[in-house]
Amino acid sequence: MTCSSLSILYLKGWRAQRQHLHEFSLWMHQELHSMRRANSEPQRHILERLADKVSKSCDVLCLDEFSITNVADAAILAELLQLLAVLHVAVVCTTN
Repeated sequence: MTCSSLSILYLKGWRAQRQHLHEFSLWMHQELHSMRRANSEPQRHILERLADKVSKSCDVLCLDEFSITNVADAAILAELLQLLAVLHVAVVCTTN
């Protein structure tokens, strides 16, 4: 399956989201920053809260042009991908 064929999943009732990895990483860092500043959330692991947020918006996440060059991003994404798997969110990655 490619990211361009995700529209087929919509017809079958799946909530699919396609995003360039750099856009997703920017969103991820902004969300993490805002979650750290907000004290109204219960004190759960911050990446668990982020994974919950992703799982509420999609069943399939396609990260286009997946390439990580930053060690910190690699560590964050490795744990986030594991948490998404636990929440039954399928992740499809493409690269050139």
